[in-house]
Amino acid sequence: MIHSGTKTSQLYFCYGDDMAPGRIKLICQNPVCLGVARLRDYRLVFVGYSKKWDGGEEALVNESGSDVWGVVYRLGYTDGDLLDSRKDIRLNGTGSRFHYPAEVFAPDGTEYSVLFYQKAELGEPKLPSREYLDRVIAGAVDRGLPPEYIAELRNTAARPASYPVPRKSNIDFAVLSGLACDCGGVK
Repeated sequence: MIHSGTKTSQLYFCYGDDMAPGRIKLICQNPVCLGVARLRDYRLVFVGYSKKWDGGEEALVNESGSDVWGVVYRLGYTDGDLLDSRKDIRLNGTGSRFHYPAEVFAPDGTEYSVLFYQKAELGEPKLPSREYLDRVIAGAVDRGLPPEYIAELRNTAARPASYPVPRKSNIDFAVLSGLACDCGGVK
């Protein structure tokens, strides 16, 4: 059976620092973790540049035979808007990321129809900051991702940030989330 969103919620597959229980709760009011899952035929890469973390940002690329592990969250539309604002998703398509539909699989074989965040432009590979990669690894450990995947994350090349990270933003993401519609009740 495939599990998917409802009229009042959507399923998201998070594979970066949003996997961590404390991190997602800083952004969303009522995230519901459905568990860990595997996205087939994708690989985690770091590209572009994040001023917040002084290094490459996570993205996914198609790669046959590879898997990315992450966490499936059920988010109400308001929480989805909050996370979208944080990830720079824009209704007009000009944001740095966009929603991408996929099927992911829990260890027990449960299939979820989800959205994940994909970078609009991948650019050249760039090392993540050690501080950011450590945050991703901590989320993977907290959520109980497979040990071999955690080992793969730990073996990812990284470099120390050249300034204190995370760099704070003056943007009020809660205000920005109000710019997107809460379409949960639309039929």
